[in-house]
Amino acid sequence: MSGYRILIIDDSEDIHSVLGAYLKISGFEVLHAGNGAEGLEILNHERPDLVLLDIQMPILDGFGVLEQIKGRRDLASIPVIFLSSLDRPNLKVKGLHMGADDYVVKPFDRAELMARVTVALRRGEHFRQLERTFGGRLGPVSVEEILQTMDLGGKNGRILLPEMEASIEVVQRHVIRSRWEGFEGVVAMHRILLLQRGRFEVDFDSEIEPSEEPVGKIPDLLLSALVLLDELKEILGEGCRLDLMVEGPEKDSEPQFSSFGHRVWPATVAEVIARMSGDLKENAQTLCSAIDDHGLVMKGR
Repeated sequence: MSGYRILIIDDSEDIHSVLGAYLKISGFEVLHAGNGAEGLEILNHERPDLVLLDIQMPILDGFGVLEQIKGRRDLASIPVIFLSSLDRPNLKVKGLHMGADDYVVKPFDRAELMARVTVALRRGEHFRQLERTFGGRLGPVSVEEILQTMDLGGKNGRILLPEMEASIEVVQRHVIRSRWEGFEGVVAMHRILLLQRGRFEVDFDSEIEPSEEPVGKIPDLLLSALVLLDELKEILGEGCRLDLMVEGPEKDSEPQFSSFGHRVWPATVAEVIARMSGDLKENAQTLCSAIDDHGLVMKGR
């Protein structure tokens, strides 16, 4: 899974622990750097959608980091918010003049910070590009990014995934309906986020019928899917990765596999787990025990 990424550059372990956990709960991927030099090293290899930057740090302070970010063409468009315990007007003015998008004083109110994060992300190039995207192929763009963009912008609409025969309906930052093959709701969402492939279309103009029981808030659903993905990887282990291919079962093998029919085989591990009717974690355990014992053969191990 991938979505909007936020880089925290701060020498405080408490900030990384508390703020990092809060951002993850809100559905963001979080990168961590303990000082300015480490943060710039990460920026040489990663492109976060927002940087949360402390001022007072060893090796290289926040102003030095900001100067280098804004001085590089490949980084200059990344929004930056200063997080500092220094509540001094001259420092705020200096930071904003240097190109920072905001200046938040510690200790901060988490709800207020999230509001400022949302505003800063809307200014970023990634958000502007995705907001103009009405279709394409998954891969360069993920379902997580589409959902987060709709959440950040307060957009309502329907995400159509024709090759997966799936759809997700979003109203007021909630997924109110999701479908994939015979699955619906959270169960369908987890399978869509596990498998996401093929083309996508986003229809902002269609009328969406209200639902008495929404599937859930977008950040909550993305977090639960991320946790589930980590659990699946742990169950499967290195020898049974989600992207590996599985050949079809032998005749009269386990019925939960043979019932898939010709349209499935060969399939990736993720596809086999998703198409089984049970809980995804239980499906992963069943598949692991069946490899090489019931006519299921892994390719590429």
